[in-house]
Amino acid sequence: MLLRFLLFILLTSSLGLISCGEKSSSTKEIKKGPPFFYLYNLIKLRNDLKKIQQRDITFKILENHQAFPEGDPMISCNDEDINRLYESFLAKNILLNADLSFHISSVFKKIFEMMNRNMLDSSSNSVFQSASNIWSNDPLNVLPVIQKNIINNKLYALQHGNFPALDLDFILYHSKKFDGIGIGDQLIEMRDKYYNDIFYSFRGHRDNIYNGVTRNQYGIVYFDVPGLELPLGEPWLHWARDACHMSPDASDYNRAAFLKHLPISCGISGTSVMAFWTILALKGDLTESEIRLLILSIGFTLVADGGHTFQEVLSAAKLMSQHLNKITAESAAVRSLFSINNLHHFGKVVEAIAATGIENGHEKFAAYYDSFFSKIHEKSFHDAREKAQEELLEYLERPDSCQTR
Repeated sequence: MLLRFLLFILLTSSLGLISCGEKSSSTKEIKKGPPFFYLYNLIKLRNDLKKIQQRDITFKILENHQAFPEGDPMISCNDEDINRLYESFLAKNILLNADLSFHISSVFKKIFEMMNRNMLDSSSNSVFQSASNIWSNDPLNVLPVIQKNIINNKLYALQHGNFPALDLDFILYHSKKFDGIGIGDQLIEMRDKYYNDIFYSFRGHRDNIYNGVTRNQYGIVYFDVPGLELPLGEPWLHWARDACHMSPDASDYNRAAFLKHLPISCGISGTSVMAFWTILALKGDLTESEIRLLILSIGFTLVADGGHTFQEVLSAAKLMSQHLNKITAESAAVRSLFSINNLHHFGKVVEAIAATGIENGHEKFAAYYDSFFSKIHEKSFHDAREKAQEELLEYLERPDSCQTR
């Protein structure tokens, strides 16, 4: 068990797949853009909660990472911290919404049925079931935000599809091919070539320096927020806060994010690529709506776990979609390894998303609402979104709500 854990650390470190990344103190080569006045406009909104229409407009501006036309430059809370707070409250409420979890887990359950059909060995024993049994008995391989003492029976959760973060944990376990069980060697070779030859150039260099601190707070905020603390469970490592360091000038993506006051947690997400790559290699048919829920779940699980922003996951999804569409168009042999229907639907879902912030087309960078949230039709998601907004406004009433670093 210990040997396998050490191999996992070596693999994820060498591939850059551990979710991590923190804003470096080196910001000399790039300056932030003008202030967006988030705190000023949120305080204004908080003082007049009867203006429902104004609340909707205000949070759409915030979710699209746009600037407000007016504000007070003397208010000290920076726009990046507001973005960190709101995204963290979103992650917490998306994960804790039971109805939304049911919808998302139904998609994962469909994926597991596809895995079961696609992974039968010569003796008709399910490779999927074998991997499930190994995973369910492995205490080390659990996404931190799941909290082991809240759900102890992993296999039951997987079979009944009742906990999306746990479902994602199995997808990642399967992707890494522990114990020789997982996606095929050819797909792994292609995926790793993508990481080494293409992905790293978009993400840029980061340093991983683990300081040994663990926390039990949802999200990517760099200071302690009582409303984000998980009351039960074991604390876990927040890579974005306590392990990884990434400069704003490490990549085009980082520079674009820095100018828009968008948090830089670990750069474009390699962990999400592992999950998406495996899912798209399964023969089956997921709808655009189902793929959108998958991206939402994977993205905000990684935000809640403390390692990524949602845009880092959206950018990973867009770049991988472009790459897979290119290589499957060029080769029939490669095309046979993937679900073309799923690739097409995946491409439609990320069509409006700009991956790096330097695109000149119709895509939008960091426009969560316009390019993604507005297309989610499940009421439970918008309920979670509204609750996150309420909790953010309530938190901003605290005199110490805006803390500088």
